[in-house]
Amino acid sequence: QVAAAPNGSLVLNAREGGDSRLLSWSNDRGATWSSPLAWPKVGSACAGSMIRASERSLLFSHNHGDGGRSNLSLWRSDDSGASWLLLGHVDAEPSRFAAYSTLLYLNETHSGLVYERGGGGGGDGG
Repeated sequence: QVAAAPNGSLVLNAREGGDSRLLSWSNDRGATWSSPLAWPKVGSACAGSMIRASERSLLFSHNHGDGGRSNLSLWRSDDSGASWLLLGHVDAEPSRFAAYSTLLYLNETHSGLVYERGGGGGGDGG
């Protein structure tokens, strides 16, 4: 997913397969991209969502932990995606499926988050 960063660049946050993600930046509206860097946090290869949340911040929702589709968490970057702070766990029940999140910009102080949630199974949506 791509978001417009506060510094004017575009930030790409993408799944890479396995349990890893990549980050890349463009300073020319997407014509060229930096060499991708590994997402420095532990997570799964499940879909995540990233938005510009305010004049100075990006938000990213993603599963945090040892793979699987549980422990949905929210991250914030105040430096256009160079570093990320874990804000908290949205749905941390390890036995419950919580994934495929979508973030939505509402205004400078509020963002929305929706995600798929299931009963048991944690890692497979069961």
